[in-house]
Amino acid sequence: NAEYGAKNIPLHIAIANAGVFLEPGKTADGLETTFGVNHIGHYLLLRLLIPKLKEGSPSRVVVVSSGAHPLANLDFGDLLGEKKNISGIKNYANSKLAN
Repeated sequence: NAEYGAKNIPLHIAIANAGVFLEPGKTADGLETTFGVNHIGHYLLLRLLIPKLKEGSPSRVVVVSSGAHPLANLDFGDLLGEKKNISGIKNYANSKLAN
């Protein structure tokens, strides 16, 4: 955030470990909720942190997945979940495999 960005504190590591298991729904941006939080949210946050990570070089980014990934069947043509009506553990597994 802007407050952290204004401080002269080096950032050496970012760990993306969000994981929610939600009922079907959409984010404010129209993404499937579980995929939006578990995958796209990581991406957007890390994009914001890149300048601080570069300043704190050497730095590392760790993105955590899940043991549920074998249950995934990720369809890159339907990342928003509009063509197939999947929910529950399948949405969660897809979102974590994408990481």
